[in-house]
This record gives sequence, C-alpha cells and structure tokens, in this order.
Amino acid sequence: MTFAEKLRRLRKDRRITQAAMATLLGVSPRAYQNYEEGKTLPKDSSLYQKLASFFDVSVDYLINESDPLAVEPEDKYGSRGRIQAQRILEAAEALYAGGQLSEEDEEAFYQHMQRIYARAKERKAGK
Repeated sequence: MTFAEKLRRLRKDRRITQAAMATLLGVSPRAYQNYEEGKTLPKDSSLYQKLASFFDVSVDYLINESDPLAVEPEDKYGSRGRIQAQRILEAAEALYAGGQLSEEDEEAFYQHMQRIYARAKERKAGK
C-alpha cells in the first residue's frame, strides 16, 4: 500500500475531511489533496511525524513500501540494507524535526545529500 493509499484510508477511518487535515498539518487543501492522490509527498519531514501522531501509527508505517529510499535497499541489499537506510532517514528526519539546526545548516545538509546522490549516480553511470 502506498503512502497516498494509507493516508486516504486513515483519514476516512477517522471520518475527517481533507480540508480539516490540511488545517491540522498547516498546508493548503490542494497540497493535502495531492498527498492523497499520490501526486506529491510532504517535503517537510515534520509532517510525517504529525500524521503519525494524529493517526497513532509509526512514521515507518506511513513511509514503508512507498518510499523508495526505504524499500529499494532491501531489494538490493537485504533487510540489513533496509534497516540501515531507514536509520539514515530517521536520523535526517530528527535533524529537521528537532529544531536544533538553523535554516542555513538545514540547507547545507540538504545540499550535501544532493551531492552524495549525484556522485552515486555518476559512479553507477560510469560502470
């Protein structure tokens, strides 16, 4: 089940409107609708924690099987790879959600992760 499918089911089970969910999360109704339609994912990692808390589920439940960063490592490297990838994601989420980093540091972290990704793609293309 994808993130969008889980989100829609959880919301309907709670009998809450999309507009109310958007207000709860502090996003526009259209942004929330896009989450449920699978068009976009929340960019702010704190939204996953808000959703998990509201629906009384884990963040892992919400993103598992829909987030390629959490799923693909298991396909390629077994459960140990998935666990390592999940720990990296959780650590990165904690950096942003904890409010300990300045906006400048958050941006620097994000830029560094993009460079790591670009280098990995270059290495794969060179094989």
